[in-house]
Formats: sequence, C-alpha cells, structure tokens
Amino acid sequence: GVDVTFLANEGFLLQSGKYSILIDAFVREPVGVFGALPEEAHKRLVNGLAPFDALTVVLVSHVHGDHLQVRSLEKFLGHNNQAQLLSSEQVLRFVHAGAKDFEAIGKRMTPIPLVKGAMKTLKEEGMSVSFFELGHFNAPADDKELNLGHLIRIGGLKILHLGDAAPTPEAFAAYDLQGLEIDLAIVPYWFFGSPQGVKVLHERIRPRQVIMAHIPPANMEKLSGMMQEQFPDVVIFKEALEKRTFLPLVEARAK
Repeated sequence: GVDVTFLANEGFLLQSGKYSILIDAFVREPVGVFGALPEEAHKRLVNGLAPFDALTVVLVSHVHGDHLQVRSLEKFLGHNNQAQLLSSEQVLRFVHAGAKDFEAIGKRMTPIPLVKGAMKTLKEEGMSVSFFELGHFNAPADDKELNLGHLIRIGGLKILHLGDAAPTPEAFAAYDLQGLEIDLAIVPYWFFGSPQGVKVLHERIRPRQVIMAHIPPANMEKLSGMMQEQFPDVVIFKEALEKRTFLPLVEARAK
C-alpha cells in the first residue's frame, strides 16, 4: 500500500517501501485564496528532515505559485541528496530562473520530453511515473503554461494526480484513463462543482477511490459538508501532515 500525507493545496507526499514521491509540495506562502504549509512543516520539508529525508522523486504539475515556490524546492534539494526533480522543460527553466545557485542542484533535475496526446513513462524497480499534458482549468486559449498529469504506480496502486486540469472530456480523450483501473485519483475541488466535471470523473477516469484537493482553507468546512451529503465516499484531508494509508484492491477487500 501507500501512505498518503497531505501538505497544501494539491501537495502530497506518497510513501511506499524505500520510495517517496513529493508532488506540488513546495508552497511556503499562501497565494490568493489558496493555502501554504504551516511554518514547522515547511521547515522539516526544506531541511530534509523526516518524513522528507528518504529516496525521493519530486514532481511538479506546473509553475503557478500555489504549486511551486522555487526557493523552497532549492533548499530541499540542497538538504536531501537522494532527491531528484523530474518534470517538464518549462518547470526546469522556471527553477533555473528563480534559484539562487542552480549549479548546485541542476544535475539532479531531469527534463521529461512530452508529446501532446501521449504519455511518457519512466520506470524503476517497484515504481513508475507517467507524464502527460492536461489543459489548465480556466486558462485562456493562448496560454503557454503546461499543466501535467501524473500517473504513479507504487505500492501496488495506480495513483493519478491531475494538477489543475480542466474538467472537460476533450482534455482526457487521448489517454484512455478509464481503461487503466486507477486505484486513487487526486482531483481538484472544481470537478465536483459541475455535472460535466462529475461526468468526466465517472466516465473518463473511473477511479476506485478519490481524494478531493486544492480546497481554499476558507471554504473547507462548507465544501466538506457538501461532499459528505453528495459524495460521501470522497476523501478530504483537512490538516497539513494528515496521513492515510491506501491499500491495493485485494488487500482492501481482505481487510
């Protein structure tokens, strides 16, 4: 199984065996209505202290400040020499522009070549990550900033992270996610605010379990109440460093 720890917005730590994955994790300061890591949790993260001290793959869906703040990432990579960033060339350019000493960390960053409409998969023993482009929610038609989806296979689970994906069928049409038997999908809250978003979730993704993420802190109680009534099986993390364990289907049934 996989231990899933919530950080902020769409930031999560995934842990299974010797592997850890940090995704959209480095948010020190709130951005607009969206939150950030509490000070003590942020200190532990950037200093590479437990639980952030393991062999770690770092993923970033896109360059917006509620998903990535470069100085936090730079400090973390400086303190955890077992960590490596895998992301789009756009993200790496953004880190290069914002880092104080890119040379110190640049060798542990790998650009992932992407072709629109196709997945790019990197594999290691016991883990793989597939990268693919998804349109950003409410982005103008000429927007050049990529939003990546990630399909992570770890601990016997297939975990989907959508970043700030638009809840439209067109965004997902090329990837046949519904045929992949996804165990856990981390989905931004706006998917549940429209019939189309719910339809995309049920028809284009079809996950066994769902985490609703990216909830503005001021709306947490209201949205939690709504979800309890309308989507009671959806998981919501309310506090930073809150952790839950998710099991493969066979083990979950046995339990």
